[in-house]
Amino acid sequence: ARTALALAREQLPQFAGICVGCLVWCLIQQGETAAAEALFNDPATHEETQQIFQFFDLSMATILLNLAGGRPDDAVAAARQAIEQLTDMGGRGWLPDFHHALATALIAAGQPDEAAAQLGTAIDMARETGIRAALWHMLSDATALAARRGDPAAGDLRAAAAAEIDYV
Repeated sequence: ARTALALAREQLPQFAGICVGCLVWCLIQQGETAAAEALFNDPATHEETQQIFQFFDLSMATILLNLAGGRPDDAVAAARQAIEQLTDMGGRGWLPDFHHALATALIAAGQPDEAAAQLGTAIDMARETGIRAALWHMLSDATALAARRGDPAAGDLRAAAAAEIDYV
């Protein structure tokens, strides 16, 4: 991701935001939140007019940074804003991921009922659009949340997640 970012900044600046979004995710996964925030806040990251795929990566990075920084309410707001903007942009294919991210933020914000509804939306949209790459993960998170809430649907969700993993 660092090599791709260097090349993007040098030759294809419109792709720098995508690289930053991916690198922010990697840094957060490694527990390097401060480095992720510094990279994200670099003004060069936001210089180019955002195309929809760049908007996706930078918006998701914003949500992840807020969650990693212990700001779940900011993550909820960022996810809602991204959903609204993607809807306006006609980015239906990216909406399931953002409803999933919103659900994750709502769980962190202590709102499990709304999170369950958002996971349901994410799952339904992923199925409707045929974009199934992350469907197993959405189903897995829905299973875990249903189990925590004592929802009897957890077993059906677990079976659906297993079937999706088999499909992939």
